[in-house]
Amino acid sequence: MINVEYEGVTYRFPADATDAEIAEALGTVKPREPVKTDGSLVDAIIPPETREVIGGAAGIAGGYARAGAAGFTDGFSNLVGLPVDLVNSALGAVGLPVSDKPFLGGDFVKEALYAPSELASLASGRTDKYGDFTAQATDPNRYSTGQRVFGRVADEFGGAALPVAGAWAGASKLGREGAKQLAVHGGNFVQRMAGEAAETIASNPAKALAAEIGTSAAAGTGAGVAKEITDNPVGELLGAILGVAGAGALTGLGRSVKNTVSAVTGSKSYSDDLVEGAVADQLLRSADTTAELATSNPDAVDARSLMRALRAPAAAENAVSGFKATAADRTGDPGLASLEYERQSGPNSARFTSARDANAEAVDDALMGTRPDTEASAFSDALREGVVNEIDTAMRHAEELDSKAVQAESTITPRMTDEQRGGVLRHKLQANLEEAREAERGAWAEVAGAQMPSAHLRDSLRGVVSRLSGAEVMQFAPNNVLALVDRLAAGSDYLPLKEVTGARSALSSLKREAQMAGDANRMRVLDQFIGAVDAHIDAAAPPEASEALARARAVSFDLNERFTRSSKPVGKALKEQTGGYARPDSSVPSLFVQPEKGNASYAVTAMEEVSDDEGAVDALKDALFGRVTREGRDLGNASRVSANAASYKTALETVPDVQSAVSDAVASRGAADIAKEGASNVAKRLTQRGQSATADYLSYGPGQGARAMKEALGSKDPKAAVEELMARAGSAPEAVDGAKRAFWDAMEGASRAVGEGGRTMGGMSAWVPRKLQRFLTDNSEAAQAIYAENPKHLADIKEISSALQDVDVRNRARAPQSSGTAQSLRTEADRVVNFATAQSRYTAVQRGQMSPVYFITSMAGTIARNATNRSRVAAFHRILDEALLDPEKARSLLMRYNPADRAALARGLRSTWGNRTDELLDIVSDGEGRETKPEPLELTVRPEDAERAKR
Repeated sequence: MINVEYEGVTYRFPADATDAEIAEALGTVKPREPVKTDGSLVDAIIPPETREVIGGAAGIAGGYARAGAAGFTDGFSNLVGLPVDLVNSALGAVGLPVSDKPFLGGDFVKEALYAPSELASLASGRTDKYGDFTAQATDPNRYSTGQRVFGRVADEFGGAALPVAGAWAGASKLGREGAKQLAVHGGNFVQRMAGEAAETIASNPAKALAAEIGTSAAAGTGAGVAKEITDNPVGELLGAILGVAGAGALTGLGRSVKNTVSAVTGSKSYSDDLVEGAVADQLLRSADTTAELATSNPDAVDARSLMRALRAPAAAENAVSGFKATAADRTGDPGLASLEYERQSGPNSARFTSARDANAEAVDDALMGTRPDTEASAFSDALREGVVNEIDTAMRHAEELDSKAVQAESTITPRMTDEQRGGVLRHKLQANLEEAREAERGAWAEVAGAQMPSAHLRDSLRGVVSRLSGAEVMQFAPNNVLALVDRLAAGSDYLPLKEVTGARSALSSLKREAQMAGDANRMRVLDQFIGAVDAHIDAAAPPEASEALARARAVSFDLNERFTRSSKPVGKALKEQTGGYARPDSSVPSLFVQPEKGNASYAVTAMEEVSDDEGAVDALKDALFGRVTREGRDLGNASRVSANAASYKTALETVPDVQSAVSDAVASRGAADIAKEGASNVAKRLTQRGQSATADYLSYGPGQGARAMKEALGSKDPKAAVEELMARAGSAPEAVDGAKRAFWDAMEGASRAVGEGGRTMGGMSAWVPRKLQRFLTDNSEAAQAIYAENPKHLADIKEISSALQDVDVRNRARAPQSSGTAQSLRTEADRVVNFATAQSRYTAVQRGQMSPVYFITSMAGTIARNATNRSRVAAFHRILDEALLDPEKARSLLMRYNPADRAALARGLRSTWGNRTDELLDIVSDGEGRETKPEPLELTVRPEDAERAKR
C-alpha cells in the first residue's frame, strides 16, 4: 500500500499504482476551503481554527462509526450465510459449478443488508464511480489503521451477535435447568451446543456476556493487527487466536503481579479468585440449606436459593431507613447466624461492632421519628386541669343542692315554742267551748216554759239522799238540791222545766268545780243527783217538749264529749282548776301531736277543732315540725328527720301540707348529702394515691410522665386505667400528644438496653427488639386507647418493632461453627520470611554452594509466597466478614462462584467459533471469502467527501 497525504488527508493506493494514476485520482479532490467567518456569535465563541479541529475530530469519529458498522455487518452476514457458503465451497471443491454469490450466502446477505442504504444514496442523487454503496462502505482504503482494526473488532461482534442472541432467547425460554437438560440429553450436536450456550447465559448472564465481549474484542484486535501486517487469511486466523490467548495471558499475568505486589506491600484490599471462591464455599458450607451437600458433593451445590434469600430485603430494611441487614438477617439461616456469631468475636470484630452500632443508630432514628414533639407534661397539665374541673363541678353541684335543701328545710323549721303553740291552740279550744255552751243554753231555752209533775223528781232526789250517808250528805250534797227537795216536799205538784234544767245546770257546774278540784267523791255524788234529774226529765217531760228536750240534751252531750271529757285531749287541755287551767300551755301541743305508738289520732281531733283557724292550724303545724326536727336540732340530717317523720306518720298525714313539706325537705337534704358525699369522694378519688388511676398518675411530678404512665400500664386493668386518664384529660391535640409522649417515654425506658454492654461506641443505649415487642404486646389495648385518634402512629411503631424481631439473629445462635478459615488457606507463617531460612541460604552462598542470583531469586520467591499466603488468609477473613455483613456482596460472590455454574461459565458461549469457521473457509477458498482490498485506481475522491479520516 502507498500512503499519500494531500490537503491534510492521507489517501492509500495499491502498491503498483503509478504516479500518473495517483495524480489523476487526487486531481478530482476539491481543495479544502478555509473556514469562513461572518463575525457572528459563533465565530466569537469558537474561533475558525478550533472549528476546523472540531470538524476533523468529527470526521475521525464518523470514520470509526462507519468502520464499526461495516465490520459488524460483515461479521453478521458471514455468520448468517456460513451454512450456504460451506455447502457452496464443498460443491466447488468437487468440481461442480457454483455461484460467486450464492443465494443466502454471506455476500448475498451483506448486499441485502446494504440495500436500504443503496436506495437512499441513489435517491439523494449521489453516484459512485466505482460502483455501489456497499463497495465504498467496505473499502479499507477509506479508513485509517485504527479504524480498520476497530472495524475488525466490530466484525467479531457481528459474528457473535446471533449466537449470543440465540443463547439468550434459549435461556429465557428454557431456564437454567431446561438448558442444562438440553445440553446433556440433546438429540444432536447442534442441540447440545445450543443447550450449553443457553445454560451459560442462564447461569450468570453478566459474567457470560462480559467474557464473550472480552473474547470478541481480543480476537478482533488480534485479527485486525494481523490483517494490517499481511493480507494472508492464515495470518488473520492466527492473529485472532493469538489475540485471545495473549489477552488471557496478559490478564492473568497482570492479576498475578498486582496480587503479589499487594501481598508484599501488605495492601488491605488484597483479593483474588482463590480467596473469593473460598469465601463462597465457606458460605455454602455454613448455610443450613446447602451445608450437607456442600460437604459431601461440593460441585453439585446450587447457590441460587441462597442467592434469592440474600436478595430479598429484610423487613427491618423496609421499615427502618438506613438499616443494613446481615446475611443471616436476610436469609434467617441458622447456619449463617451461627457463623456470624462466631465471626463477630474474630479478627474483624470491629466491623461487626460498627455495623451493629450503625443499625442501632438507624433504629434509634426511626423510633425517635415516632416520638411526639409535645412533652409528657402537657398530658399531666391537661389531666390536672380535668381533675380540678371535675372536683369543682361536683362541689358546685353539691352547693346548689345544699342551697335547695336549706330552702326546703326552712319550711319545716319550727318558729314557736310549745308554750306559744299551746296558748294558741287552747285559746281556739276555749273559744269553741264558749261557742258550744252558748248553743247549749239556747237549746235548753226552748224547753224552759214547759210544766212537769214534781212528785217523781222529789222521790228520785229523796232516793239519792237516802242512799247517801249522813256525812256524805253533809259534805257533798249541794244545798240548792236539798232546798229543791224541801220545796217539792212542801206540796207543790208541778215545777217549770226551767227550774229542773236550771237545777241540772247547777249540778253540772258543781261537778266541773269538783272535777277541777279533783274531788272524785263529790263528782260521784253529783253524778247521782244529775242522773236523778235526767231520769225525771226523761220520764216526766210533756210530749210537746220532748223533741226540744232531745235536741238540748244532744247539744249538751256533744259539748261534754268535745270539751269536758277528762280522758280526751280537749278535755285535758281545757280542764280547769282553782286559779286557772290544770295544765300549762306548753303541754297542750303534746296532747294532740303524738307519735304512732301513742294516740296518733288525736291530731284528727285537733284538726276538727282548729281547722277553721289559720293561726291554730299553723300552731299545730309548727308543733309537728318541732317534733319531726326535734325543735330544729335534726335539721340537716335527712335520715333522722325521716325517722322522726315516720314516728308521726298519722299526724303528718292529717295536718295539711306538712307531709309534703317534710318529704321535700328530707329528699332535698338527702340529695344534698349525696352530692356532698359524692363531691368529697370525687376529691378523694382524684387526689389520693391508691384511689384511682388519675390520682396515682398525678402523684408524680410533671417531669415524671414516663414513671406515671408505667404505673398506669402496670395496674390490674391497664386499658381501663388509660381510658380513664384519656377521658379525664380531654381530646385536645396537645393533651393527646402528651399522653403519646408519656407512653413513648415509658416504652423507651422499658425497651432500651441496660448497662454498658448495650451501649454503642457513641454511648447510646441501643433498643432491644424483644423488649420493645414485649412492651407493645403487653400494653396493646392501652396503646390502642392512647392512639385511638390516629392509629397509624401506633401502627408505625409496631411495624418497626415487628421488623426488628428478625434481625441480629446471630446473637440467638448457640452452636459454634468452625473458624471459617478454608483449609487450603491456613498458614502458620506469621512472618513474610523465616530468619533461619534466610541465614542458611546466605551461608550456602558464602560457601559457594548457591549462586548469588539463585539466592536472590529464591528469597524473592519465598517472600512473595509467604506474603501471598498471609495476605490470602487476612483477605479471607476480611471478605468473609464483609460478605456476612453485606448480603449483596455475599450474593455477588455466590453468583460468581456458584459451583453449579462453574462448568457452564468455564465453557463460555463459543460465539467466536462462527468467525473462526468463516476464516478457515477463507483459507480453503484462497482468501476469496473476504474482500480485503480493491482493484487499483478504483478509488474515487468526491468533493463532498474531502473531509476524510485523519491518521
